[in-house]
Amino acid sequence: GRDEPAPDAFEQIESAYAQLAELEQDVEKSEDALRQACEDGDDAALEDGLEAAQATSISVSNLISDSSVLDDEDGAYAEDLEHLQTLGSWLRNRCDILTAAWERAADAPSFSDVADSVAASLDAASDYARLFDENYDEWKPVPAE
Repeated sequence: GRDEPAPDAFEQIESAYAQLAELEQDVEKSEDALRQACEDGDDAALEDGLEAAQATSISVSNLISDSSVLDDEDGAYAEDLEHLQTLGSWLRNRCDILTAAWERAADAPSFSDVADSVAASLDAASDYARLFDENYDEWKPVPAE
């Protein structure tokens, strides 16, 4: 009998694409949690929130580097791989802003000192969120004929 085939190039691309959506959800939850922590003045939420944001950031970076070495099947998936990299870098930019905002909130003597700058940072990150949302569905990988 034949061995079970390794996941083909398309399956790997499709999987990376799906993971991006999950990570994007994590980033969104983290942004909401940070806004909430600032509103509530909740110090306890900060450490966990920062750790979670850093973990998500690492996952995004790993996904970007993993997808940079996927097989493009002699160019058949070159565009899909390019799209994965672009979506990934938008998400990573958002992660960088988010993590920095968590750090600023965690280091601040009081929430009122940083609430405005944290909100401004998250608002600045919304450009990356918009780009991701506008292109994600459109860039869904399709199997090569």
